[in-house]
Amino acid sequence: AELRRKTCKIRFLNLSHNRVNPETSCMLASAIEANNSIKTIILDGNPMGKIGCRRMLKACHHAEDEGLEDHHARRTTRDKNEIQVSFKNCSFEHNQVTSQFNPSEPGGEYLLDMENPYSRLIVSDLLKIEARSKGQFVRHAMMMDGKPYVLPKWKDFDQEPFVPDLGELEFRFISLRKFAKATDKLPDSIFQRILLKFEDRGGASMTPEEKRIGKLEFFDLYMTSDTTISLEQARMLLSILQNTEDRIHFVATVYLKMNSTAAPRKLLNDLDDKERRLLESLLGPESYHFTPNNPTGHYRLDLSKHDEREVALRLQELRIDQDQVDQELFSTVSKHAGGSRNRIELVWRNTMHNGEPFKYKLHFSVPTSGVLELDFVELLKPQDKTDNLICISDEDWMAFLEHVKEVGPVKALIAFRLISNTELFLTHHVKELLCCFGKEAPETFRVEVCVIAFARTIDWHELFGASGLFRKTLSKTERRMLTQRLGAVNLFDHVMAVDYYELDASNEEDRWIMQEIVHFAVAEPGENCVNETWNGMDWETPKGWVQEAPKFGLYTVYYCRERETVEKVMAEANAKHPCSLENDIIPVGTSWVDDFMLHQIKEKLEETFLSAEDCFEQIDRDGGGTLDVKEFATGLVQLGIWLRPHELRGFFS
Repeated sequence: AELRRKTCKIRFLNLSHNRVNPETSCMLASAIEANNSIKTIILDGNPMGKIGCRRMLKACHHAEDEGLEDHHARRTTRDKNEIQVSFKNCSFEHNQVTSQFNPSEPGGEYLLDMENPYSRLIVSDLLKIEARSKGQFVRHAMMMDGKPYVLPKWKDFDQEPFVPDLGELEFRFISLRKFAKATDKLPDSIFQRILLKFEDRGGASMTPEEKRIGKLEFFDLYMTSDTTISLEQARMLLSILQNTEDRIHFVATVYLKMNSTAAPRKLLNDLDDKERRLLESLLGPESYHFTPNNPTGHYRLDLSKHDEREVALRLQELRIDQDQVDQELFSTVSKHAGGSRNRIELVWRNTMHNGEPFKYKLHFSVPTSGVLELDFVELLKPQDKTDNLICISDEDWMAFLEHVKEVGPVKALIAFRLISNTELFLTHHVKELLCCFGKEAPETFRVEVCVIAFARTIDWHELFGASGLFRKTLSKTERRMLTQRLGAVNLFDHVMAVDYYELDASNEEDRWIMQEIVHFAVAEPGENCVNETWNGMDWETPKGWVQEAPKFGLYTVYYCRERETVEKVMAEANAKHPCSLENDIIPVGTSWVDDFMLHQIKEKLEETFLSAEDCFEQIDRDGGGTLDVKEFATGLVQLGIWLRPHELRGFFS
């Protein structure tokens, strides 16, 4: 309390061997941030842990005002000379966390006794994080002693935030950490301090403890989970290190903390072949091959490992980037016919933590232990991220295909993943690569190609629908696998809605698509729904589905559009996402249905029979040499194949 007083004149403070723990050190750091007189603090022999030491360093190096420039409220009364601090034997080599709160990762659920000074410090720090646009309270769900409560935002930056000092405060806080921008870097004052340490020129500016510890330990103190370093800064520091082990561990520390998606791979050019192999072994495949510009893929992360947890933190940041697209989609479909929609998590799919289903929430705090497994899906398309829509050159693509033929499918997938971080593709590139993985290759390889290409294809509309690449090129089994990975809703494209659908209304994603089909059928002119069935019987969608579609039952339909509607949706698609639909590939009217239906029947039969002769012999039980509709249908059912009424009629017509 004395340190916070404007009249405080304390210049030297010795708190060595006073059992200052992480919580107390954070409270002390907060007081120092408000103090203008303190010059030296001795904290030797206290169990502060890494979080406590980092919090103290931020306070002593005036890092607390970062981000407030945007509010035109940077403090000017503070003495800008750095405070000398000593924390010899403070256990900062160990990440001892005795508190639920980490300012670098503030997201989570909180239940705080506001009579406790440390609880008030947490709320104060969160208000400051919110003021810097790095997080936000979920205020509509905030409770004080079980009743709704409104916590004022911090607006008067010359005063400490208002924090209640009584009651039990319960709330959720969302971290809004964004992926680093190209201009982000270590603050110059911090970088110069690290540079002095790396060059062994610390001298009088270093405390005894800072002189004692190694270069990488010193560097690690400043590299919190929300810290960014530029490629130039990383290269300068790496060039000073001579020991191979030090160089590898330094690159491992900064690998996922750099200010551009291409920077980590560029930094690898500063390592020799042996060092790169050692780094890959140290980081593991999940971290080493992580492509932040194309994160769509499957992840299995051991959160007890620092580098793999860093991947989880980056995926959390990228999920926040997708939130606006997610919100816009849900807002749009909520106004459509077909009834109310359930909110579906489109980005963090199939998430498991320690083998148990895990539901992603915006205020989710990444655990420090356990195994996190998920399928991440990027919702942003190339047109959403850049106006410079240049796909990979023909020369580079041909060279890549030659490389694929030489190295085999496993290394080819890794190579495709890596180039997808910096290159964009067209659907014909994806098709050519799929052809390189012939039928002898495992189905999972071809599916993985589609997963990698999903958010990096310029003419992405042409992946979907009855005439899209996925329908035309992948087998039925591969499409099922792709749907499991990416989700039925993510693979449903309203522009390319002309397609055949088999939908289980008890499945929330299938029902969501069924509701959209009902909406389009009402909103668009012409004969839209062809050969409908409901639970295997011929069907015509009742008017009641417009108000609320059913939640149980099996629905199949061929959805069609008239030419005027097709031309309209194509124009709207290219207006919103230029070059996303370059070819006139959407079928018009209903004439495509018969040929498509025969293709569907062929797919079903090919899953069971070796040839047409094999099919006929197994169904022709009486050996008469001919089949009528009834004998054909009965024989297929006995073999586990169900053809719907319109399919039987189409087959025999």
